[in-house]
Amino acid sequence: MSLQDPSVKFNLLDSCHEEFNHKVPNSLLHKINSLDDVYNYYLTSVDVRTPLEALKTRDLPPNLHILYDYHRFADDSSKFDGVTAYPQNNNVVTGLKMKKKYKG
Repeated sequence: MSLQDPSVKFNLLDSCHEEFNHKVPNSLLHKINSLDDVYNYYLTSVDVRTPLEALKTRDLPPNLHILYDYHRFADDSSKFDGVTAYPQNNNVVTGLKMKKKYKG
């Protein structure tokens, strides 16, 4: 079955979203042109891990060591007798979670 009619395509993908709780991203909508495409899309496994989390399960070379539970050196020089990890530089904090924890 062809999905050339936009309203049919929308209704089908909306029903699939409600059923599977997973939307087709905008970047892939142009590739969904038939029921086979929809079927193949929803058969594809979804990996929701971050790249750092994915590295935990990989075999890394022996000379590579990754600290998964790192400690951030905050730009609060009052705790370290005026010593800072960012001398004469502004600390750029981009994430919403980190903005609550660290000042920019």
